[in-house]
Amino acid sequence: MYILAIWILLSCSSEKPISKIDSNLEVVLNCDFAAILNPENHILNNKIKVNIAPINGGFQLDVKKNTFFGKKVIGFYWVSNKNSKALMSKITTLQNLLKAQELVGFKTMFKKIQFKDTTADVFFQEGFDKRLIESNKNREGILFAMEGKKIKVLYAPKNTSKNRIYRLKNSLVSYLDNDLELNCFFDLDKTAKFLSTLKALDLTGESSLKISYYVNPVSNLIEPIVSFDLNTSSDNLASKLISDNSLQSSLSFSNEQSQNIQRYFVENNLKSPVLKVFSSSQYLQDLTSCYSKKEFFEYFEDVEGVYRLKGKKINVSKALIIPKGLNVEIINGQEVDFTDGGFLLSFSPLFINGAKFYSSDSTGRGLHLINAKEQSWVVDSEFSGLKNLEINSWKLPSAVTFYESPVEIKNTKFLNNQSEDGLNLFRSEPFLLEGCFFENTFSDAFDADFSDGVLKNCIFENLGNDAIDVSGSKIIVSSCQFRNVEDKALSSGEASLMTVDSVIIEGASLAITAKDNSTIIVSNSEMLKIRL
Repeated sequence: MYILAIWILLSCSSEKPISKIDSNLEVVLNCDFAAILNPENHILNNKIKVNIAPINGGFQLDVKKNTFFGKKVIGFYWVSNKNSKALMSKITTLQNLLKAQELVGFKTMFKKIQFKDTTADVFFQEGFDKRLIESNKNREGILFAMEGKKIKVLYAPKNTSKNRIYRLKNSLVSYLDNDLELNCFFDLDKTAKFLSTLKALDLTGESSLKISYYVNPVSNLIEPIVSFDLNTSSDNLASKLISDNSLQSSLSFSNEQSQNIQRYFVENNLKSPVLKVFSSSQYLQDLTSCYSKKEFFEYFEDVEGVYRLKGKKINVSKALIIPKGLNVEIINGQEVDFTDGGFLLSFSPLFINGAKFYSSDSTGRGLHLINAKEQSWVVDSEFSGLKNLEINSWKLPSAVTFYESPVEIKNTKFLNNQSEDGLNLFRSEPFLLEGCFFENTFSDAFDADFSDGVLKNCIFENLGNDAIDVSGSKIIVSSCQFRNVEDKALSSGEASLMTVDSVIIEGASLAITAKDNSTIIVSNSEMLKIRL
């Protein structure tokens, strides 16, 4: 059994549980129990700088470099009696339930800490930073809490602009003042699952649970998260959310949901929870458009229940938004020319066959599917000369994006796209790319984040950075060709599994790289003219 001994050298109070000394523990602090009342910088025995500071009910550890139990920020809360331990155990179950539904959940566990003079039982809970988000298969974004009506930013990515925070505050005010619909501020599906899970565990209104919020930079919507916190403060946002009658009446936790979650618990060797199953009294549809529908009806017409472009060739010089819940086709040689920064943003799945998307003035911001959920198809089509999405403070890195929108793409070309990623799939699985051609992408050609799928018979040529870059994904790459790749032909990170068969790599700085506990299995392949 692997035992981790971590010594913190500090002239390191808190009133809490004390038990007998045990020298064989995972967390060892080289100080007396009373010394942790004073916030100071200290050094771990391997010279890692840390800071320890008291918090209500325990203390917080901040690691300056490297990580501690895989985290940078950790809260340790005293386990003072059987009742507190039972509640903390239930909160650990809650976090696992959230993770089982692909919602954001905190890493929590029980630990025993060895001090110089005693030991103490603690409840470990990771803190607010990018590792919380990335470990839950999401892209780094703003984390905030509420103090009444005011936002308290808990974490923000380094590149977060003042304008981004300003717009977030404005949206919050609009929502609280009933000028912005629930589904235009919150991710409605994830929020309903979150509240249903609290209800299933009888934790709605638990005073030691604090709701905070994650701003998803891909969907541009808010997702609630919850943590153990003994500080009490008012939260107008959570109060409005919990008191929303239409939302509350739509909450449900079915036997099917329970069974799916039970499978997750079994697969991860977790104790199966006892859950309260309940049904909704009404179905709350997420069909309210948060954008003007005027432009959509300018460009599309209803043909026997399917919306199709009105003309053979159209120009889009502004935001063209496709609302949720529609069947949309772009087919038969139709062309979309994005000019003056125009783009297509769809919340519905698309069927695209024989279409061309391009920008005659090189300003077009591409095509992006967000939370479409259902399968899309792209066949015999082309995307060329496009940039990444940028609308107000909402930015995506790719010319073509599928977020939580499974897709099959066949015999399609991605050419001369001036973006960080030519094609990005994020939490979109399963996917299939077959017979596709990527050429002259400014940076990466194809990027898959937390998306499982297959690429076969694809060609990648003349690329400014990587050809295929995956994170947290399981993918198969078969019978593909890579020529003149500036950086890596195949790059795998964040515990990905990439299986590669019958590929040819001719000209790249690096042929294949794996990092962050990733695995790449290669067979029947050729690698020529590799510079490193």
